[in-house]
Amino acid sequence: MEAIAHFNTISAFQGLALSAIIAFLAASLLSVFSGIYIPPNLPRIREPKGNFSFSIRTRLAYYNDAKALFQEIYDKYGKVGKTVLMPGLGQRCEFILPNSSLKWLTSQTQNILNNHESLLELDQFEYTRGWVCLPLVLPVGTHIGSLDINTNLDNLASGLNEEVENAIDSWFGNDTKEWKEISVLHDVRFIVAQVSGYLTVGKPLCRNEKYQSAIINYGELFVINAGLMGSLPKRLRPLLAPLAALPIRYYLLRIKQQFKPQFEQRMKLLQTQLQDQPIDHLQKMLQYALKNRPTELNHYELSIRVAVSHFGASHQTSISMSNILLNILDSDPEYNTISILRQEIAQFRAAGGVWSKSSLAKMVQLDSIIRETLRLHSFGNRGLMRRVMVDNLWTEDGILLPKHADVSILAYPAHTDPNSFVDPLKFDPFRFARLREKVALQGENGSSLSFVSTGATNLQFGHGRQACPGRFPLDFMLKMMIAYILTNYDVEFPEAYNGRRPETIWKAEAQFVPSGAKVLVKRRTETS
Repeated sequence: MEAIAHFNTISAFQGLALSAIIAFLAASLLSVFSGIYIPPNLPRIREPKGNFSFSIRTRLAYYNDAKALFQEIYDKYGKVGKTVLMPGLGQRCEFILPNSSLKWLTSQTQNILNNHESLLELDQFEYTRGWVCLPLVLPVGTHIGSLDINTNLDNLASGLNEEVENAIDSWFGNDTKEWKEISVLHDVRFIVAQVSGYLTVGKPLCRNEKYQSAIINYGELFVINAGLMGSLPKRLRPLLAPLAALPIRYYLLRIKQQFKPQFEQRMKLLQTQLQDQPIDHLQKMLQYALKNRPTELNHYELSIRVAVSHFGASHQTSISMSNILLNILDSDPEYNTISILRQEIAQFRAAGGVWSKSSLAKMVQLDSIIRETLRLHSFGNRGLMRRVMVDNLWTEDGILLPKHADVSILAYPAHTDPNSFVDPLKFDPFRFARLREKVALQGENGSSLSFVSTGATNLQFGHGRQACPGRFPLDFMLKMMIAYILTNYDVEFPEAYNGRRPETIWKAEAQFVPSGAKVLVKRRTETS
């Protein structure tokens, strides 16, 4: 396969660290420009009562050991129903609600606690899209397109599986005699870019390697820039954004160039073919823009929106798929993971091998390993982020939440609570499959234990009415990719790994797959 140039000036890990240091120093010197009212009765983690600011030691702990900081918050405050203030990027302060407030939080309407506004602040869309002059709104039709994609997943499944097969064969190869070393995160990113691209922009663009490369590099820079801009006081953001956005603008230009033929072809369909139009996200955005925002129905606007949409569909999917593959190999010696999964996949194929929501629901072993992976190795480790939109909003424990404050609930400590899970820090691939079998014997429905379900111990997609709708296409993509890999390839760790996966790396509050993680693959001669 043709080698594709990556953004090598600075790695994502180094970029995040450098961004954090620069932003922290700048924000510390200029904190007078930022700040929000902090209720005097709200405790600050690791600070004595009466302190009205975080010490440098506590703020650095957020960058150096957020995992331990999260656990301390959960043990000291979360378990006793208390809200607490936690340091965030730069001079940000995060209002952490106890997990017992889950029902209260999800019952609030969008005009009170708004997840879209929180998302805009978290991802800094005004700056991470590359052009600060664009109106601060979510991408055209994103929510409409996502819901339409979900209702059409069964119709999209056959084409999606075709992209899975094509992408994996392209990167893993067809050699049945020699092992090929795979750079897990790098190669999975390109596989996922193609697979998720089928749902986002469709063929042939999803197979365009120049487009894939631009989307991947844009996504890496998106994360770095979001962290940097979010760390800075608001008055500094417009001043530094034009410079910080230059690399993003470069990759957006490349996306725009590769996207143009697809855009022109789809516009013709939009105007001349009223029936049987494609049902991918791009076409749904075009239809939505034509009806609701005709002034934004142009190549320039849609290029940016496609970039944001494809980033959202591929970034965490790549991380999840990489961790799943590493966890399957890591757990195989103890749990016979590969053999058990292959048996379930063979049963699926024997029953016709038709991908659908109903067939996915029957793959409980595969479902279990995905949920267990995200329980321990999710990229984000907080959930239900919301922005306060009103004055005089009080928490259940008597804390006045200031308008424009950002609130959330800790996910990782809830996912690893020994009161909820036996041996909670151990990766057990079939943990949830056994639990589902147990409840089935009791005559109960085990759907709440599925990967796509949400709840107090499964918060990676949020919960309630605003839970992430992207979890449903993600379910299709992950299961298709795992099934195809295990059916058609033998996979193992390099000898130097001694059968154990490299651990994820915490950078601030996010978990990353080590960029150097490798596996060996070889095409199987028998796939039955």
